[in-house]
Amino acid sequence: MLFLSALVAGNNLPVCAGTVISGRILRKRQGIAIAALGYASGFLIEGGFVRSGIYSIIYPIMGQVAISALLVAAVIFVIAHLFKVPQSLSIILMASLLGAGIGHAASIRWAFAALLLLLWALFALLSLLLPVLLMRLLRRRMLEGSIWYELRGVKMLLILLSFLAAFTLGANTIGIIYALIPSGATTALGIAIAVAAGSFLFSSGEIKTLGDEILPLRYLNAIVTQFTSVVFVEASTLIGMPLSNTQTFTAGLYGTALSYKSRLLLKKPTLLILATWTLTAFLSLAGGYIAVHIL
Repeated sequence: MLFLSALVAGNNLPVCAGTVISGRILRKRQGIAIAALGYASGFLIEGGFVRSGIYSIIYPIMGQVAISALLVAAVIFVIAHLFKVPQSLSIILMASLLGAGIGHAASIRWAFAALLLLLWALFALLSLLLPVLLMRLLRRRMLEGSIWYELRGVKMLLILLSFLAAFTLGANTIGIIYALIPSGATTALGIAIAVAAGSFLFSSGEIKTLGDEILPLRYLNAIVTQFTSVVFVEASTLIGMPLSNTQTFTAGLYGTALSYKSRLLLKKPTLLILATWTLTAFLSLAGGYIAVHIL
């Protein structure tokens, strides 16, 4: 549990602090520290919210099912970290849980699982479309001189949004891990320490992949992308459903790019991420099924 929490924190750090680091607003260590603080505070405040959504799909989650899912997710995250590709814990862990649940003949509510997939698709689409509308609206108002666009204020806003992005990731993504184990003060403190350590130890390669190679973000683009991700992940957390920050952030990147008539967008890194998401979903499903039988 602690190892997976640390891996997730490092692997997903670019979707939180990648913009302030690659944009030279903060130094690398400062950006990582902001994200680590956001992870820990988000998890400690809202980390239990997604438990209801997980248990609405598989109940009860028995020990063998939980351990199998955590083991499979940890293995896949190690592989993703070696290839320096940001990965979605929501996709991996939910697929692993379903595979382990099937293997253990647990009671699975397929209608609710289908609703979760529909929710993911809906939020991905909204994360793509909302930045297009926001970018056009904000650029129009900037030209009219009716929006405050002082540079120092914009940088402070980006730092705040980076913290909030980490906060929602801690509440939602790290909260999924917390949902699979007995809750308690010791467990919560251990996870908070693990995500802080993982932020510094496991994030360098992923920061380069997502922060530098996909899209050189302007400040306005970064604000819209981060804002979109924060809104949808926090909304999903409040209704108790898991949602990937990486998914909403990547869709937001494309949304900001689509708002321009001509904009450089490097496809290869993003296609690599999408391909690994699809592949790891199937691998996680099969891995969970196999792992529960071995255990």
